[in-house]
Amino acid sequence: MPPRAKIRHPFAARLIQLRKAKGFSQYDLADKAGVSQRVVAHYETVVTNPASGTVLRLAKALNVSPDQLMGFKPFKIKEPVSRKTVRSAKLMEVLPPKEQKKVIQYIRDLAAKHNGIE
Repeated sequence: MPPRAKIRHPFAARLIQLRKAKGFSQYDLADKAGVSQRVVAHYETVVTNPASGTVLRLAKALNVSPDQLMGFKPFKIKEPVSRKTVRSAKLMEVLPPKEQKKVIQYIRDLAAKHNGIE
């Protein structure tokens, strides 16, 4: 028998989806929102909505409106970005522009080779 999928509260599911789409860990989101990681983890697992002040902080940190976070308005998520990709991009920002271009070209070459484009 396949394992049961966890049924999440709609708010929890949106919070997880938005957090992951931004490439944030729970710690990252907590830091940006000025709350503890335990608060983020709590609202990703419980079946209640947070207080309005917490919703405002989380929405601001995620760069969405409170209405979008609460599900009153739809939101669009581009492509999910892995935390590893975000961290790597941040590391690249410290390189001089010439070195950044080399890294980008190397990534493009690898991607083309992987996709059989060469």
